[in-house]
Amino acid sequence: MTSSKDRERIQNQFDTYYKKVIRNEVYGIYRQSQRKQKYEVSLSSLYFDYDANIATTDEYPLLQYEFCVCGKFITINDYYLGEALTRLPEQKWDTLLMYYGLGMRQHEIAKLFGKVRQTISKRNISALKILKKELELLYEKT
Repeated sequence: MTSSKDRERIQNQFDTYYKKVIRNEVYGIYRQSQRKQKYEVSLSSLYFDYDANIATTDEYPLLQYEFCVCGKFITINDYYLGEALTRLPEQKWDTLLMYYGLGMRQHEIAKLFGKVRQTISKRNISALKILKKELELLYEKT
């Protein structure tokens, strides 16, 4: 039988051997990835170079809606959304398009209209509810 010192020595030799094996394997994987990087190009870098050539989209002016908000034109490419927006009262679609289309904050919109922020918030919430109902009606018809 082997003594406890012999077992401990064998265990330490085993641990050392496998640590070397794992370390060499890691180095090998690292060297292999370095070799690949010399010849490979990531798709994300290609996408920006060839962005215009990958795909095209058709635009049909008859199916677009254009809204003028704060002197800026916002084009809505979704026919149903544009149609539902035209059915809203002007103040409501105005605030919705300022908030979602132009990215203005509610307090900025409130300053333009001379209202408090809560009024604009309530106006947006009620406009979204009406917009949802209008969209449901439009989709039911098709």
